[in-house]
Amino acid sequence: MRTARPPDRERGAEDSACLEALRLPRDADTLDDLFRARVRAAGDAPFLAVRGRAHSWRDLDRRVAACGDLLAAAGLQRGDRVAAALPNGDALVVLLLACARRAFV
Repeated sequence: MRTARPPDRERGAEDSACLEALRLPRDADTLDDLFRARVRAAGDAPFLAVRGRAHSWRDLDRRVAACGDLLAAAGLQRGDRVAAALPNGDALVVLLLACARRAFV
């Protein structure tokens, strides 16, 4: 059984940043609205670390836009279904957010 331990000074700052990230804008109607608000607020702050490389919110936004553009160029349209078999990781996050942005199902 794990027990909670009090956060040290560095961990406390990290926890505060996480709590700030959870504040949701009142005018957000979609997942993409929430994501874009977070990109505006966090910018170059790290979003995800994969295989030792940190990705910022801004980097993620660029990758989401590029992925959505690629899917649209392949002929997908709003409401089209997308299936993927990807392991947990940054590519899956990018694909899911791109689908949400383009209203793919």
